[in-house]
Amino acid sequence: MTKLTQSQIDMANSTDPRRLIESLGYVCKGKEHAFNVYSSSSSKSELYRVDRNRNTGRYVFCDKHASRGGDIIKLIMELSNMKFPEVIKALCPDAITDKSALSEFVSKRAAESAVPKPALYPRIPMTREQDKVDGRKYLTDIRGISGKTLQIAEQQGFVRYIKGAVLFCGFDESGKVRNVAKRGYLSTDMNPKTNFANSDKQFAGLIKGDPKSVWVVEGGVDALALIDMAYMQGHPQHPTIIISNGAGEKKWIDTPHLSSIIRSAEKVTIVYDNEKDAQVEAGTNRAHQGQKEKIEALIQREVNTYRPPAKYGKDLADMNLCKKRGMAVSQTPQPSRTCSLERN
Repeated sequence: MTKLTQSQIDMANSTDPRRLIESLGYVCKGKEHAFNVYSSSSSKSELYRVDRNRNTGRYVFCDKHASRGGDIIKLIMELSNMKFPEVIKALCPDAITDKSALSEFVSKRAAESAVPKPALYPRIPMTREQDKVDGRKYLTDIRGISGKTLQIAEQQGFVRYIKGAVLFCGFDESGKVRNVAKRGYLSTDMNPKTNFANSDKQFAGLIKGDPKSVWVVEGGVDALALIDMAYMQGHPQHPTIIISNGAGEKKWIDTPHLSSIIRSAEKVTIVYDNEKDAQVEAGTNRAHQGQKEKIEALIQREVNTYRPPAKYGKDLADMNLCKKRGMAVSQTPQPSRTCSLERN
């Protein structure tokens, strides 16, 4: 095969890969522009998350820990024994064989890139009163979050509710919701952990608190747990918390209102999780190190790190729950992260 051009590679990376992925024995759940890849039909078997960049049209992926990723060609190579040229041919034969189709693709992309893209916003369904009741019950009874903390997070707009799920929201400087992470709690939800369409992760979630101390956590429940533990330890105010949506997420550091908060802080702390095995933990550690180095380059001083003691479980959310129950994780019956609030 002759040497591939960048246009051929771009054309392959812009092709919907779901049919090819499923032909390799995997399961795809979601929509064309955003879907998850599973090893089986079980929601617990999530392997990767795939998104289509709305500006370039190319597909990119990351693993479920957001610790590594790349373009869709790299993903197919990981899922199969195919080599780089074989993946391009399997994804998009026209990129190899049809010069007119390739020329049309190049022209279309050039025309699209010349037109400014309007901002797209996630669409949040209307919240019913029962959704609030159920969502609060999940966060308090199952995840151990206090009512005081929920009130703080709700007042700042970070926590919202829809049927069967809690939403964690990130805003732009004008106060518009730009990033929505859904965390479903119903046992019937086949895709409980995902981001809404048109979410932009550069707008990380934020809970304002003490501006002198900024903590960076991966998930929304971790942020709520941190607030709980701050008040349990007798602090008069909880820290300002940025919710990064994953160890590998760094785009938010360049977002003006978030970078300003970091620069103004006297102390910045990144929270690491305890992963299921050494290999996964090594990957997330490397990803967090990338976050740490980028923040240190921004503020020109050292960033602190914190990892919950392993006896308390995986993350701050587990630690908060165990402390409230007065037990180590090995002594504590592990709560299901789904609950039976199903209603018609």
